[in-house]
Amino acid sequence: QLKADIMGAPFKRLKQTECGLIGTAIIAGLATGIYNSPKEAFSVYADTDKIFAPDKIKHCHYQQKYEQYKNLCPLLLEGTLNIKKL
Repeated sequence: QLKADIMGAPFKRLKQTECGLIGTAIIAGLATGIYNSPKEAFSVYADTDKIFAPDKIKHCHYQQKYEQYKNLCPLLLEGTLNIKKL
């Protein structure tokens, strides 16, 4: 749910939880010609377990926090560079 709220878009949770292993299997299948395209390979493993709809109010909150973060980053970098000069 958190990912959907942050991104402001539906999030599909896959039934398969070992995504790293699935990614490896997809790459191997593409390299060996088992699959003709990434889309074909993904369709084999992309069974959706649940779809989370974003909460618009929470998304707005996260967007505000992100804007604060973007404004804070240059200040933190400047402070870090000033500390290095000491």
